[in-house]
Amino acid sequence: MTKAPVHSEKSSDKRPKKKSKKDKKEKKDKSKNNTKTLENKKKRRSSKDSKTQQQEQSNEDIKRQKKRKKNRDTITNEDSASTFAVFCNASVETLSDENEPLRRRTRSMSDAEDKHNARLSAEEFRRENQITITGSSECAGAMYIAPAPMTSFTQTPFSQPIRKALDAAGFHAPTATQAQSWPIALSGRDIITVAKTGSGKTIGFLLPAFHLFGKSDTVSDRVSPRILVLAPTRELAVQIEEQCVKFGRPSNIRSLCCFGGAPKSLQIHKLKHGIDVLIATPGRLNDLIEMKVVNLSKIVFMVLDEADRMLDMGFEPQIRSIIAQVPSERQSLMFTATWPKEIQSLALQFLKNPIQLKFGDSHQLNANKDITQKIIMIQESGKTAALQKILEEIHPGGTPENVPKTLIFVSRKHACDQLANTLWDVGYSVDSLHGDKLQFLRTKVMDQFKKSQLRVLVATDVAARGLDVKDIEVVVNYDFPIGQSGIENYVHRIGRTGRAGAKGKAYSLFTQGDSKRASQLIGVLRRAEQLVPDELQNMAGRKGGSQGWRGFSGNTKWGANFNKWSR
Repeated sequence: MTKAPVHSEKSSDKRPKKKSKKDKKEKKDKSKNNTKTLENKKKRRSSKDSKTQQQEQSNEDIKRQKKRKKNRDTITNEDSASTFAVFCNASVETLSDENEPLRRRTRSMSDAEDKHNARLSAEEFRRENQITITGSSECAGAMYIAPAPMTSFTQTPFSQPIRKALDAAGFHAPTATQAQSWPIALSGRDIITVAKTGSGKTIGFLLPAFHLFGKSDTVSDRVSPRILVLAPTRELAVQIEEQCVKFGRPSNIRSLCCFGGAPKSLQIHKLKHGIDVLIATPGRLNDLIEMKVVNLSKIVFMVLDEADRMLDMGFEPQIRSIIAQVPSERQSLMFTATWPKEIQSLALQFLKNPIQLKFGDSHQLNANKDITQKIIMIQESGKTAALQKILEEIHPGGTPENVPKTLIFVSRKHACDQLANTLWDVGYSVDSLHGDKLQFLRTKVMDQFKKSQLRVLVATDVAARGLDVKDIEVVVNYDFPIGQSGIENYVHRIGRTGRAGAKGKAYSLFTQGDSKRASQLIGVLRRAEQLVPDELQNMAGRKGGSQGWRGFSGNTKWGANFNKWSR
């Protein structure tokens, strides 16, 4: 009987075992883990080396800085400028006097202008800037001797916060108006300043007021304001308040602007919380006085800005009512662009022995010579075509969206909106500004125009004064100013451009209906050394004769919008 073969354990062990899928997977995972471990070790090693290098570099930098500091500490006064130049790889000027303080420089400062003003004596400075000073001394029988102008900010006694604000604003030197009015105002005298628009009058009266307020012995309880500024329009009042915030807030001076068209409740609420400076239009302030919510019994510094404009707008009764509420023991400053008899009468009644500062010929209307004036003789029906040509001339071949910042004046409120709508339909970024607009809309339009979101603004004479937009390049008088103060308003209108030393252009459409102002306009043009058109000269010679002249036709490529407007 045959036995079945028996396999021993020993023989079965010698046979190779077949690896399962599970074993293969574990081996593969183990290999991956080993690879990752090696990579992590390399990363840690490289990171450690990098940190070591950084630490060494940092230690070297610290040693180098200590060495530089030690070298700087050992510098003598004689060779300090040259050693500083070695460290900074830049050239510096050698100081002529060791004890003379180093003047800070701003990016807008003009060395040539500073040196020129520094070389001028007080009389030479006044002669060059056509400054006339009249007045009497506080001592009976003595002649008034005007203090020397402050031709640089280093000569002013203003506090450090104000000086820093001036530096931050980019102002490199005082204007002629500021330079001569500051020392007189700081001496405590009343002042009448007759100067053109755009001459820095706002800073001219705010900074002395802030300085004298800060130096006063009395502590402000802010229950009643101590400084009062009256302005004719909302726009001017708002702009004064902006400057007040810029230069007063660093010194913890609180201000409030009150004007018509805004809710009284908010203004009353701020008055109750206390302020130091009150900027207001005469109409709204008179309303608040009648409501007995504002107390002017502690005013020590009062300013009438654009006084001639306030009288033109019929605010004389309100001004008299307001001044009656202000203490007689105060310092008063009056700023005006013209010097008519009405202003002289008002000044003599409310200012005490004032010093008169006149810049240029105050008895004649003078336009800014930095403005190129162009008078276009036109028929009424050709105005739209003339406006088209002007806009094409100032921006040839360009798109309407990129036209230079332009301000267009019209005489009537409804025409203001219609012309703005027509320009908008053509493609210009434009809006309108006039007295019938709600206050929040006026503020919105002004903000957009200042930020150049609007490139064209169509406005009435509400924008002729106090509109401080420094980059307006072109002014267009679509309608020439009317009334007895027409030429005066013309000078103020075109004064919206060419501000702060910049150049500007002014175009004016002059029709047969404007002939009564031809002679006065010629005088303004000649004093500003501008070209006088022959047709304008002929019109003045025949005193507005009946003969007309050829102008632009009403047919334009602007299409139906302007043709409809011209009709």
